[in-house]
Amino acid sequence: MKTKTYTLIAILSIFLAFFPSHAGEQDNWYFHKDWDGLSSSNYGPGQVAFEENASDGKNRIYVADMGNNKVQVYDLNGSKIFEITNLNRPMGVTIDKNGTIYCLYHHGIKSFDNNGTLISTIAGSGSGDGQIKASPHARVYYGDAQSALAIHPENGKLYALDGGNNRVQVFDTNGSFSFKFGIYGTAPGQFKDPKDIAFMPDNTLAITDDNYLHFYDDNGNFLDRKSH
Repeated sequence: MKTKTYTLIAILSIFLAFFPSHAGEQDNWYFHKDWDGLSSSNYGPGQVAFEENASDGKNRIYVADMGNNKVQVYDLNGSKIFEITNLNRPMGVTIDKNGTIYCLYHHGIKSFDNNGTLISTIAGSGSGDGQIKASPHARVYYGDAQSALAIHPENGKLYALDGGNNRVQVFDTNGSFSFKFGIYGTAPGQFKDPKDIAFMPDNTLAITDDNYLHFYDDNGNFLDRKSH
């Protein structure tokens, strides 16, 4: 399976601003509160991932629906394909090139196959190595610290923005903890209530928090930051 994925935090007002009218209806790629039960509460939705599947042409949109405690999967017309339930306050979702779905939620990280069947638990809840601290009370609309996921475009490693611990944790393709970087603070290389994580085309990692857009290489070395 050959896929491309794109991820972002789904702050509904920003999403609606990005697609301001029905001018984009030729591909129907815009959000609406009536998308088959998508929550519009203060708890989300959280991260959104778009899967461009070159093998079967069946492109999908994955939504970490915090308000409904599930990840919802849609086609580009907004029709629900399936959902992954029993995820307390899911914040992050991404898909690797093999179609494996990764979900970050209050109790850790789980992986699922492309039909939503559980594969494994990658991380539990906590502050140790390989543990995630994602608050069930974090609200997207109020600027609380968030947690999110990104897949390295070349080596397939999973980068988890661990918002409650103000750090990034990296897991190898087998789901084992590899390394971590970042601590709480406002100095260069530190995070204060981080919000989102994504890879740029040159494999530079971009991470946003309350005050800055931070840039790191894929080994976790701080490169630069820009205020916003």
